[in-house]
Amino acid sequence: MGVDLRKVGSGNIGAANTLRALGLIPAVLTFILDFAKGFLPVFFASQFPADIRSVVCLAGVLGHDYSPFLRFKGGKGVATSLGGIIAINWKIGLVVLITWLVVFILFKIASVSSLASLATAPIFSLLWQGEYFLVFLIIFGLALLRHRTNIERLKSGEEKPIQLIKGRGGNNGD
Repeated sequence: MGVDLRKVGSGNIGAANTLRALGLIPAVLTFILDFAKGFLPVFFASQFPADIRSVVCLAGVLGHDYSPFLRFKGGKGVATSLGGIIAINWKIGLVVLITWLVVFILFKIASVSSLASLATAPIFSLLWQGEYFLVFLIIFGLALLRHRTNIERLKSGEEKPIQLIKGRGGNNGD
């Protein structure tokens, strides 16, 4: 396709910027691959204790967020986090996914959806699988850190919703 996602839109390698730069199908493929980066390692570590699975999950998110292959710049880790969370506990992952969808339908802003959804993971971990509370809290903290420019734009009213136009995304900086 000849497009370097790090040089267009937000400069982010994730699905939202891919949607804006390349359209729906490449964005879906990006989401699937990013999700798999979180899901597969944790799934294959399912026979290990919770602390090992937590480290594997966190390593996947950190590797995505700070990829050595991209000079320690990467995505924001939302799809990768979702994959790891679903591999740990599908019920918590389902809450995260549904929260993302509902918030996105209401506001059309990927960063708001991402932060709101990842905030649910540590909360529901306390209800269903408390041993993962800390790793889910750290993942949410990383998401806050990675979305700091989005948060600034939200504060100033400059964060714009994603709008699908001719198969392309909108113009917000997620």
